[in-house]
Amino acid sequence: MEGDVSERDSANDIMDEDSSRRNNVSGETNTEDNVSRVTTFEELMVLVGSGGRWNLTLFTLCALSGFVTPWSAMTYQFLGITPDYWCHVAPLVAANWTTQQILALAIPKNNDTGQVNGCFMRNYNYTAAVELGFDKSLANESAIALPNADILSCTSHQFNLSQYDSTTVTEWDLVCDRRPLYSTTQAASQLGTLFGSIIYGYMLDMIGRRKSVLTSAVLSLIVSFITVASPNVETYIFMRALLQVVDFGCYTGCLLVTMELCTPRQRNYVASFFLLPWAVGYMMLPGVAYLVRPWRWMLVAFTIPVFYYLIYFWMLPESPRWLILHSQYEEAIKILHWAAKVNRKTLPSDEILITALKNIRMKEKPTKDDQESTAEVTSPGQWVVAVLKYIFILVTDAKVRIRALVVIYLWFATGMIYYGVSHNAENLSADIYIYFFLSGLFEVPAYLFLLPAITTLGRRKTLTLLFLACGVSICLVVALIIMQQGFCCVLLDSFLLSLHN
Repeated sequence: MEGDVSERDSANDIMDEDSSRRNNVSGETNTEDNVSRVTTFEELMVLVGSGGRWNLTLFTLCALSGFVTPWSAMTYQFLGITPDYWCHVAPLVAANWTTQQILALAIPKNNDTGQVNGCFMRNYNYTAAVELGFDKSLANESAIALPNADILSCTSHQFNLSQYDSTTVTEWDLVCDRRPLYSTTQAASQLGTLFGSIIYGYMLDMIGRRKSVLTSAVLSLIVSFITVASPNVETYIFMRALLQVVDFGCYTGCLLVTMELCTPRQRNYVASFFLLPWAVGYMMLPGVAYLVRPWRWMLVAFTIPVFYYLIYFWMLPESPRWLILHSQYEEAIKILHWAAKVNRKTLPSDEILITALKNIRMKEKPTKDDQESTAEVTSPGQWVVAVLKYIFILVTDAKVRIRALVVIYLWFATGMIYYGVSHNAENLSADIYIYFFLSGLFEVPAYLFLLPAITTLGRRKTLTLLFLACGVSICLVVALIIMQQGFCCVLLDSFLLSLHN
């Protein structure tokens, strides 16, 4: 408790000091001597205008990347939605037997649920059944039964195409023994996110926010359309993973640009509202999936919003903070003049600005290790070594290591619950379209709640309370399931669900 109070007091002291220094700067924006003493980027943004039209436009531009992101990250179940299925019995299909006749004669039912067991078929002589006809075969099944096993595993399947005429599951028969390939699609996507965070985490620092975002935008479009043309499930899985790798750069790069252009007092507002477009895109996703059913055309529809990224070629500037830290003062001054012009602010001469930028650079100068990690890379081997050094900081620096392990664990827990719940509509026997829409809708008040919570309690207490509330909620849901199904069924369902997903 005392630690929390001291942490808040220390934070308030720092904010008061920053506020005082910013007021001194803003009160004398035309005094060149005052400008030359600027030592933080936040003070510089006060001169340019931290809440002007330029900042608001750039925030909107970057935040809309969140609207695009769910259209690739959350499409797993829509592209691979599974209609009813059963074994393909070639002789009966060739004889034009109806679906009801095939199910009645050839397909066994699950003793517990009474539902058709689509992975097995009865071991009958179906050629003889065709000759006898449906009624006689059903009345005298012993006449067509074969020795040895009573049931056989299917070699191929039929699907109820009246429900969904084309999905990845129906095209590549991803049921029964091939079902793990369906789950692997989402696992590969998450693996792509992991590699994307490592690769783009380094690229965003090495080549800049703008170049990383533009590279990611172009690659996202290319990979998306290649995925549409996937000839087999293996190619599809690989391309889905690659899409998540390249898509990571756009959202993260835009978030960094936005956060770097706001003052400390604005970050709570910016972070909360930046997440809202994700929820809107999430809510719209099931509507598009409902209207466009064939999975390849659905994927094309999901790719169309990615074209929005192309606007960044003309409207997304490099982060001035990144330019300053990499001693690219002239380019930073161009962007600052652009911002000041739109915000109707007046800046001093370039010579005075360069002095201020150098002051900022000196205060936030990278350490020797950072300078080595951001040294010029001229070969793939050097690039790999540089990335490894970049990651190795998490191990060698004790303070960074502890914080990184805590954050990694929290993200692991959050991701497991968030995506587990988001992609669990089928296992909950829920309408997938309503389920996804409501999931996105409920995220809106959640994001809006963050602003007053963080402002009042701070980040650490808010995070602790939210994790506690989430844990209690999960326990209550499990308790309700136990009361309805019995403890053994819950354990079995949980085990099967972990294997399936």
